Amino acid sequence: MDKRLKRAATSSPVRCPSTKIYDYDEVFRWIVRFKQEHDGNSPTMREIQMQFKISNTSVVSYILKRLERRGRIRLAGERRSRQIYVIGGSWCLQIAPRAEVQ
Repeated sequence: MDKRLKRAATSSPVRCPSTKIYDYDEVFRWIVRFKQEHDGNSPTMREIQMQFKISNTSVVSYILKRLERRGRIRLAGERRSRQIYVIGGSWCLQIAPRAEVQ
């Protein structure tokens, strides 16, 4: 076998420069922040797509499924981005203390 072919077959794959690699932890942290700022409501797939400048919602779906497989989130139903549950997380309504009336 030609040495060049052998080296090409054993080396790691080269990524195309146009291929974007997404940081799943960054997406997870953004989802948590979004839920905290929106009373526990989850972002839509379009909101996630716009925040991270993702080409289409199928990529968002793929990222969410990867986060689910890693045990970071749980998705309720097929393609229901408004129902993203953070594993180990909960949101409670915080009521401001009442001012005393004099």
